[in-house]
Amino acid sequence: MENLYEKNRLSNFHKDLIRDIHKAILYNLKVVLSLAAGTKERFELINRLIQDNCTDINATHIRVGEESKAFQYLKNWFTKYKYDSLRIIDPYFSPKDFNIIKTFFDINNDLRVSILTNKGSEIEIEDYQKGWNKVSADLTGEISVVSFCYEDDKNSCPVHDRWWVLVDSETNEQTGLHLNSLSGLGKRECDLILLDTNGLKSANTIWTDYIVNRRPRIEGRKINYERYEIH
Repeated sequence: MENLYEKNRLSNFHKDLIRDIHKAILYNLKVVLSLAAGTKERFELINRLIQDNCTDINATHIRVGEESKAFQYLKNWFTKYKYDSLRIIDPYFSPKDFNIIKTFFDINNDLRVSILTNKGSEIEIEDYQKGWNKVSADLTGEISVVSFCYEDDKNSCPVHDRWWVLVDSETNEQTGLHLNSLSGLGKRECDLILLDTNGLKSANTIWTDYIVNRRPRIEGRKINYERYEIH
């Protein structure tokens, strides 16, 4: 599918047909994997990995070389709502990914950002402070990083999706995005997808499980947590 899309991406010929075939393949894969899931947790993971809400209406396609388009989209999304709390669920978020967050702080200096990630074994929790110091000036606001992993594998965690959810603390109104890694935006084909109600529900379920309740284990495997406040 990737080779076929690449051959036709410079023209609109067969573009809609290719997208429809791709969606059909994803749906069939979801059915097969769901039947084989075995447990509720695995079913929920599969359901989140293969989303039904990736349509032309709520998805913005980013092609190779369109990094500026991707970051402008994120900036416009944040500016439209200007909610005061940003929840980032990204197991691959790294200290070098703070550039766009700094842009958000330029728009709202009182923003509160909470990040759920898996730093793995190559990053120290203090490295997030160093990463923020490289891009921030005298910015206020708050940033907290919670890193979690399986006790028996520091490089792995129960979450594989990337969700960004903006929340109005007073009204609890929310808007969210499903996106690829920040470092990959503009370097490979991807979609920025506005979350529908089901997408927000999935993101909030993860947030409640691992940030609010600090779920101690899943499928018999213990989960370890580290929390770091960035100043």
